[in-house]
Amino acid sequence: MSPFSELGDICPAQLVLATHERLSQSGYALRDVRCECQEGRLVLAGRVSSYYLKQVAQSLVSGLPGIALFVNLIEVHERESRDA
Repeated sequence: MSPFSELGDICPAQLVLATHERLSQSGYALRDVRCECQEGRLVLAGRVSSYYLKQVAQSLVSGLPGIALFVNLIEVHERESRDA
C-alpha cells in the first residue's frame, strides 16, 4: 500500500512520486509516461503503443487524492506491423 493512499491533500512532489509508483508497479509497458503536478492538476504525457495503455495509465492514477484536475496528454504510437 502506498504511503500516500490515505492522505487527502498532498504536495505536488508526493503526488508525482505516487503517480510514478503506480505506473511502474502496474506491470504494463508505461515506462515512457511521465507526469507533472501543479496546484492539484495532474498532467500525464509521453507515449504508449495502444489506446488501451493510455486508458490504463489514466485509470491507475485517476483515484489519487489531491487531484483537482486530470489531463491525459499521452500520445499513442502503434507499432508498425512487419510484413513476413
